[in-house]
Parts: sequence; structure tokens; C-alpha cells
Amino acid sequence: MSTTSALGGVVRRREDPALIQGKARYVDDIKLRGETSAAFVRSPFAHAKVLSIDTSEAEAMDGVIAIFTASDVEHMGPLAAQVAIVPRPLLNGDVVRHVGEAVAMVVATDRYVAQDAVDAIFVEYEPLEAIVDLKDAATDRILVHDSTESNTLISWVGPFGAEPEAQAEVKAGIDAAKERDDVVVVSQEMVNQRLIPTAIEPRRVLADWEAGYQTLTMHTTSQMPHAVAGALAMALGLPSTSVRVIAPEVGGGFGAKLNVYSDEILVGWAARQLERPVRWTETRREAAT
Repeated sequence: MSTTSALGGVVRRREDPALIQGKARYVDDIKLRGETSAAFVRSPFAHAKVLSIDTSEAEAMDGVIAIFTASDVEHMGPLAAQVAIVPRPLLNGDVVRHVGEAVAMVVATDRYVAQDAVDAIFVEYEPLEAIVDLKDAATDRILVHDSTESNTLISWVGPFGAEPEAQAEVKAGIDAAKERDDVVVVSQEMVNQRLIPTAIEPRRVLADWEAGYQTLTMHTTSQMPHAVAGALAMALGLPSTSVRVIAPEVGGGFGAKLNVYSDEILVGWAARQLERPVRWTETRREAAT
């Protein structure tokens, strides 16, 4: 039994040589026979109704394999929420709620054809008033999600994650302290800048469906591959043993890759539908929205 401990000692990094020598293996370095490329039609509006989607011109383009909209994937239900129970459709055919929300997906022979097809799809929107200020959002003047009663999804006093009874006890103590003459209450409003965690390697997904074994293998730049595997199994109705998610060199994350995104689910689903590998690479514009 080993008694070696990393505490108080010097731990030699093992990942550096491959990175420095250019031998690191990223998702884009993995090539599969017969692979296709995906791209998404995304909303230019922060808040709008989706009135119609015309894909006819894109469907007629050489190299376009398939185009999917909300009706094609609604059977999988919304993406599981991690903070509060709000609808997060994989593809939105109703009301978009942020710039960049996906309304359609194109799969083509290569990424250039896929992007040309995206540009050829016409989406008619009815713009709605958008909330871009946190103070305005807190008034609930406009609800981002009609299914909720407030735009405030989480509210707490005291340690984050504390039980309601503990929070109530802390709040009661604060209220009581405010009534005392020997207590000084200090309040401060802090404003933080908008943060865009732009890593050197954008988000990438490559999914491969093995029809003979009924298994899905996905290579992704996610920092939480086990969560992605669980979400894929749930959305596709597969046992967890039939989904394998591999995260090679992530290429930086800064928090942006600590999530499960709809595009990962959609790429995996499309690979199964088409029985061909499907690749998607995030653009810098997508990373910012």
C-alpha cells in the first residue's frame, strides 16, 4: 500500500510535454470516415416569437444532408435544467429568449456547405421587448419565462445552498440586529463587468453512432463529460452503458465548458438519425452569445 502524499510536496505536471511539443490531441484532430458537419440557425433577437421557418432554398442545395427544426426533436423534451425548472428546448420554435438561441440545425457534407445552408434559411420573427438590465429584470415587469412567477430563480440569505429554515434564522438575526443602536449596518452595491470566457479552443463535438451495437460515442471539449453522457442517455432513451463521452484536451474553459448544452444533445441525436458521424465546431460569434 502506497503512503505517498501530494500534500506539502512538489507534484510534477504530466500534461505539459505533449502540449509544449504539439503532440496534444484535440477533438479537431480526431477524424472519422464519412463524417458530416453541423451548423445552427440562431436568433438575432434577444426576445421574439418565431412565426415561421422556410428551409426550402437550403434543402435544394448540393451537399445538404438534413435540416431539423423544433418539431423534429420535441419528442426528446427540453434540456434538463440545472438551476430552476424552466423550459430549455433543444431547438426553439416558439419564443426565443436570448441572442443566439438555436431554431434550426443543418447537417451537410462539410462545414462550409452547412454554413451556406444556414444563411439560406429564412426565419420570420416577431420581436418582443427584451430585458437587458438586471434591475429591470428584478421588477418582473416582463417575465423571461411565462411558466414562472418571477425572473428571480434563486434567492438566499446566508451560506449558499442553506436549507430554508437556516436562511430564515439568519434573516431573523439580521433584522433583529438592525433594530439595535450599537450595530452599524454597511451596505454596498457592486457592479461586475460582463464576462465572456473565451478559451483558445472553442467548444467542439464529434458524435459517432454504431448501429450494430446501438452505442453512441462522443468526443467533446466539455469539462464535465459524465454529465454530458447522462444527459445524452436520458434524451436519447439509451441505457447509460450505451453512451461513451470522451473529453480529450479541452483547450481551456474558464467555466464555459462546465455545462451541458443543447448542441451536444442535438449532434448526438443527429448522428443516430443519419447513422453517420456528425461534427460541430463553435464559432467565435457563438461563443460570445
